[in-house]
Amino acid sequence: MALFRKSIAFARTAIAPSSVAGERSLDDATDLDSYLFDRETRMDKAWDFIADWPETETEVRPDSNARRSRKSMPSTGFSWSHLVRSFSGPLSRVRSRTVALASPSNRRKLGLALGGGFARTIAHIGVLKVLEEERIAVDLIARTSAGTILGAAYCAGMSARQIEQIASTTRFRDFARITLSRFGLYATDRMANFCEQVLKIKNFEDLKIPLAVTATDVRTGDPVVFTNGPLADPMRASCAYPGMFPPVNVEGRSLIDGMLAYSVPTTPLREMGAAFVIGVYLSTDRSRQSAPRHLFEVIAQGFSIAEARMSHLWKKDADLVIEPDIQGFSFDCFDRAKELIASGEKATRAALPQLRRLLKLPQPHVLSKMVATPTSSPLAPSSQTDSAV
Repeated sequence: MALFRKSIAFARTAIAPSSVAGERSLDDATDLDSYLFDRETRMDKAWDFIADWPETETEVRPDSNARRSRKSMPSTGFSWSHLVRSFSGPLSRVRSRTVALASPSNRRKLGLALGGGFARTIAHIGVLKVLEEERIAVDLIARTSAGTILGAAYCAGMSARQIEQIASTTRFRDFARITLSRFGLYATDRMANFCEQVLKIKNFEDLKIPLAVTATDVRTGDPVVFTNGPLADPMRASCAYPGMFPPVNVEGRSLIDGMLAYSVPTTPLREMGAAFVIGVYLSTDRSRQSAPRHLFEVIAQGFSIAEARMSHLWKKDADLVIEPDIQGFSFDCFDRAKELIASGEKATRAALPQLRRLLKLPQPHVLSKMVATPTSSPLAPSSQTDSAV
């Protein structure tokens, strides 16, 4: 009987540190060694479980360094269900530990920085579509200028396809109206209505994915980054294109387009804790462009030149840059949404091999050789991403 009990104690000692199938193991080899080979402590715990079995004789349990006295187990007191329960305790503790190790909070975060470009920011939808299809979860998003609207929609929980449907029917008049102002020709108060009616959110805290919205202080030129509080006014400020929209007063500061501070807001993502940053840059080959036709195209061309000159400031914080081809698309081409989305998809698919290497994800030719397993929802972090990011 003593041999039987020692066998049970040894089995419990060996099983307790093991991983449950499909879950991660203990921290490292050192942790496993200390767990397995601290024999006295582990055997003490094993004997504590066995000591709970019904006994007919009073026993005295010696200290851990002495030889243990024999205990008798009556034939009528043994229960297989009690034996199973004795193992369930340590196994449940191991399960809870492995689940904690694999929690999303331990993942290395992926940030997506989306630059401005007015109507041409619709190309960002194509980027989001490909990431969803490839089950690459985005943990943080930073947007600037007109792209802020799409970023807020995605962070609010909309899928890329849902945003695509909205973009196909959205026009400039849905966000702006003509106004009499010496600071701009259009007012952006309709943008607040869009947030409440379409997105159905009012604050940054209501978003499912953390979002950073950038703007520029028109007096000092300092960048301003919003990550909490009311959402509507920071969005309006980030989209306040000089000459077209008037500055927006937020917390006592007069703010304009965030593109002047961060044409692609990679730096705020680093400050938010992103380990990997993807920057999406909407640039055009100016040598192939025709001469500006009116005031706003002159301003747009000026912004384009400034962006190119300052690109090194944000590229230093980008691990990967995706550049959709927007050549030939005007700043107000809302009616060409499908073409812009297709351009975003094409550029992102071309960058997928590099992105997979960055995140240490299997390449398609490797995946084809693996046995297919059930996967999670496209909007949730996948098992592949959890293990790599």
